[in-house]
Amino acid sequence: PDLGGKPLTRARLKRVAYAIAGLLSLLFATGFSGQWDGLLRYLYAVPYGKADPIFGADLGFYMLELPFLQAMQSAVVGLAFLGLLALMTGYVIAGEIGVQDGQFQVKAAALRHLGVNVILLLLGWTWGFYLDRYEMLQEGGSGAVYGAGYTDINVMLPALWVMIVATLVLAGLVAYNLYRKDLRLLGVGVVGYVALLVGGLVLAPTLVTQITVLPSELQVER
Repeated sequence: PDLGGKPLTRARLKRVAYAIAGLLSLLFATGFSGQWDGLLRYLYAVPYGKADPIFGADLGFYMLELPFLQAMQSAVVGLAFLGLLALMTGYVIAGEIGVQDGQFQVKAAALRHLGVNVILLLLGWTWGFYLDRYEMLQEGGSGAVYGAGYTDINVMLPALWVMIVATLVLAGLVAYNLYRKDLRLLGVGVVGYVALLVGGLVLAPTLVTQITVLPSELQVER
């Protein structure tokens, strides 16, 4: 490969990678420059003295700590995702990933590096599912109540716990495949994960809302 008419050597590729990494760092730093207020609220948070009725968390956690934690979680997921895209692009350019003799091939070192970033991305998702539990209490629904309703507590909350465990299991399968390749097991894990995601967070809440809640919404929510 070449870059600007010059051969793309490993040294030049490293310089390009450093430049891209520096640019991404500046972009994220610019985005986080407005988080100082959130950081100070998080560091100096004090309890309000009143807890929510679902998790028993002090209201100060929701007002002062949760917003900053959500911003950090979004940053972790964003960095892991962008890093994964950048790595894939770099390895394709360097010839570590490509098609040879009609077969898709990935060198072992590149595969392990990409796998580590996938694991980081999955751990960020796990953290996101955990924080989504608290977010339920602040979401304004279109139904009869504000915050966590019947479907949220009885369907969404258990589904989020299932997704937390499932995401950790999937991360474990990816880690296992870094050392002992078992693509069939990993494929089954990915398919099962998608099924749980769609079934638990989309289909089940919709069905319970339509069948159980809406026919007698006020009574059910009470």
